[in-house]
Amino acid sequence: MFSIGFSELLVIMFVAFVVVGPKDLPKVARFIARGIKKLRNSLSQIKQESGWLDIERELNEDIDISHTTKELNKEIEKINHID
Repeated sequence: MFSIGFSELLVIMFVAFVVVGPKDLPKVARFIARGIKKLRNSLSQIKQESGWLDIERELNEDIDISHTTKELNKEIEKINHID
């Protein structure tokens, strides 16, 4: 989802250390981690209830079929050029 490198992570941690302070930093980190966990669980539940996962699966199957169809057409063209 997000591509954060090690250097960016260090900058974020340094800014958090300066803004929040060393005493309250663990509390803030736990609060943020809990919030992220709740958000992920909520999104997962929404995807399951809305049928999003089924739609995603069907789309992936369609992509696989179209890819296979393209490969078959290429093979047919090769065979036609050989004759």
